[in-house]
Amino acid sequence: MIFSDINYVFLVFLPFCFVAVFDHYFPAYNVVKSYVIIALSVVYYYYGPAADIVIFAIFVLGNYLILRLAGENRQLILLLASLNVFALFAIKATFPNGAPLAISFIAFQIVGLMITQLRTGGELPTIKAYLFFLVFFPQMVAGPILHWNWVKGFLRRWEQGVVIRPAVEYALLFLAAGLSKKVLIADRLQPPVNMLQSTDTVVGLVDAVIFPFMYAMYLYFDFSAYSDIAVGTAALIGLRLPINFYSPYKARNPSVFWRRWHRTLHKFLSNDLRYIYNYFNLPKKMWFVLFIFLFSGFWHGAGLGFFLWAVGHFFYFVFYPKKIFRKLPLVLSVGLNFVIVSLLWIPFALDANGLLRWLKGVLAIFDGIFLSEGWYYNSLTNIVDLKVVIIGILIVFIMPNSFELARSSKYWFAKRLLIILGLFLPISLMLAGVEAPRAFTYFQF
Repeated sequence: MIFSDINYVFLVFLPFCFVAVFDHYFPAYNVVKSYVIIALSVVYYYYGPAADIVIFAIFVLGNYLILRLAGENRQLILLLASLNVFALFAIKATFPNGAPLAISFIAFQIVGLMITQLRTGGELPTIKAYLFFLVFFPQMVAGPILHWNWVKGFLRRWEQGVVIRPAVEYALLFLAAGLSKKVLIADRLQPPVNMLQSTDTVVGLVDAVIFPFMYAMYLYFDFSAYSDIAVGTAALIGLRLPINFYSPYKARNPSVFWRRWHRTLHKFLSNDLRYIYNYFNLPKKMWFVLFIFLFSGFWHGAGLGFFLWAVGHFFYFVFYPKKIFRKLPLVLSVGLNFVIVSLLWIPFALDANGLLRWLKGVLAIFDGIFLSEGWYYNSLTNIVDLKVVIIGILIVFIMPNSFELARSSKYWFAKRLLIILGLFLPISLMLAGVEAPRAFTYFQF
């Protein structure tokens, strides 16, 4: 079940909205409210084709049991955190066609909880709080990655009977932004990716040049859509999730880009995973950066493309000419960084056959300047309207992001217009059944 599936709206989201406002009239309901949300999360997770529930239950509940037994034994907790990282990769290797849904992000949150225990100590969460923290459906499949410190205060107030008012306008804004990104833009840009991975696709030079930027737009709008919807849904119960994307393509260098792209994953890798890395006295500085990129690449998949993507980003991150980038005007440095990042998405997007076809399209330039057949085969542009790509680029580089819209009062008209149109148009298309809803890209990781 995905956010743009009409079944999700009626089976999970609308019941959740009812739950979100019910305590305004019955404050005592807070005692069982979290159980109801956990139940809705289970419905969301296991509706339709489901992951292996046994593996999921063992992973989640087994970690809690061992963590309870470990008590204040720091060495055992650290060992358990390390084993979770290795167990995650073992599970992903066991299921090459797709590990159990959400297992990656839940594993990261479990490790983050353990590192928090090592750093700050204190009592472990109750089993109810632990399950709420891990399986809260808006974010559990693709993030944002929650940290225990972000939610424990919220849950404590909840358990004390405090009525936390929903941030309705804030929630509607992020829901509208997320649905619009997914249904109106990302889903329109997904077919070219599938087309290029097809064994019978012929790619020309123009197709090869367009594809990196098309995929860059697709991935951003698909992934940030999920995060926006998660933030908006959580706001209905007064829980403010961290912002996962902060205009990453507006970054003027790779360092800023990675601080803005999937910010919660960056925080996990640079803080929690670094804690484990340092414990084993592994080489520091540049070697840790290489470790992080290789870890991220292998986490996405064991294919050659992910390895090339990781190594490419490592070299760009470490060796990009800082002095040249600083001297360039902002527009040029941002544009250059966007072009390089878009090119580095290519091995991430394509399998080996797709990479070969893309390279063949690039090499079509040697067919001769006047041989148009080698330049353009109309493969990708037949499937997707290039206006969608242009609109996406304009939104990314000119318009404020979702968080900037939400926190600023000067965008009051734009916010209300986005809420109205951003909810009406996608939901109308969903109800009309114009086309089947497409799964989010990060559901496969």
